[in-house]
Order: sequence, then structure tokens, then C-alpha cells
Amino acid sequence: MPEDVFVPKVEVRGPERRRKLIEATVRLLIRDGVAGVNHRSVSAEAGLPISATTYYFSNLDALLTATFRALFEAFILDPANRSRAAEESMDDRIENVVSAFFDTVPARSESYRILYELQLAASRRADWRGHSSIYWEGLVQRVENSLRVSSDTARAVMALFDGYIVSFLSTGFVPPRDQFRSLIAAIVHSDGVAEVAGHASPAVEIRAAQG
Repeated sequence: MPEDVFVPKVEVRGPERRRKLIEATVRLLIRDGVAGVNHRSVSAEAGLPISATTYYFSNLDALLTATFRALFEAFILDPANRSRAAEESMDDRIENVVSAFFDTVPARSESYRILYELQLAASRRADWRGHSSIYWEGLVQRVENSLRVSSDTARAVMALFDGYIVSFLSTGFVPPRDQFRSLIAAIVHSDGVAEVAGHASPAVEIRAAQG
């Protein structure tokens, strides 16, 4: 795998060998996709005997499920997704969200590709949907805290992200930064909870006056 490919740092509880197997599966997923994962390829990537994979994971499905959970948690905990200082103006907070797209998505395209592949796989797997939901809700919470908007507005921002990320992964298209920022700002300005440019929105001011 090229050295410049971002591999999320997964946190795995339990024996060292189990951690190595999950880390190896993450690398294989990013490099070869779900189709490239089997007991033999994972054991070879981890530098462990194939018996280790069957010892810690009864079948391939159990290994993929454990890796799926660890990978989603790693993306949520990634420092690139952390909220910025609360005292920043709304313009600054919007710019931080825009930078999160342009600074991480193109540079980490392989990681995002497997992330979306796993989310699509979860649409067919009821036992995986819980992990996918935890990941989605975690990112929504990050956006909500970063922009100080309602959860509905945060979901709208995430939907915009998702659309452009899929477009980038499938076509290589990257939207003009100013256009992307304008779309984020339009979503935020429609929120009845957000503070815009350092001032409460009209809806917030009305509620405050009524109080």
C-alpha cells in the first residue's frame, strides 16, 4: 500500500493477535475492497498463521463485523473531524467545515471509498446497520457541535458532504470551494437555532423576546 494512503488508527480491545488481524483487515479493505478479504489474505497481511484468524473469529463474517465497527469508530475519533473552538464566529465555523472537506477527502480518497462501500453493504445487512448508524450519528453530532446548529441542519450538511464525496469518488469532480461554502452557508442560515455571523437568528431572537 502506498505510504501516502491514509489508514485510520483503529482501537481494538483484547489480545494483541486479534488487534493485528483487525488492523490487517482494515489495510486489505482499503487496498482491495471487501472482495479482497478472506482468512488467508488477512493472516498473510498480519504475518500470523491462518489458524489465528479462525481462533479469534469463527468465520469471515465475524471478522468483517468486528473490523466494520472498529473502522467506523476510527473515523469518528479522527482528529480531522474534531470540533474547533466554540468562540469562533459563524463565518469561521463554516470555513472550518469547508476545510474539513477540501483538506481530507481528496487526500484520503481510498479510505473514504471503503467507508462508503461498507455503508452500502450495511444496507443489505441488518446486523451492520447499527454500526453504520453509530458512525452517522457521531458525525452529525460533530457537525452540530462545530456549527452550533440543530440536528436537522447538521444532517442536511452531512447529506451535502455525502453527495459530493460520492461524486468525487466516482468521477473525480471537486466542487469550486466558493460554491461549496455558499451551499453550507445557505443551509446554516436556514436554521432556526444557529448563530449567524455572531448574531442569533431571527427565530432565536423572537424566542428570547417571548421569554
